[in-house]
Amino acid sequence: MAVPKKRTSISKKRIRKK
Repeated sequence: MAVPKKRTSISKKRIRKK
């Protein structure tokens, strides 16, 4: 969870879909 705020939206959405 050490990702920038600009990649949190896409990162969290991609991790939750996996």
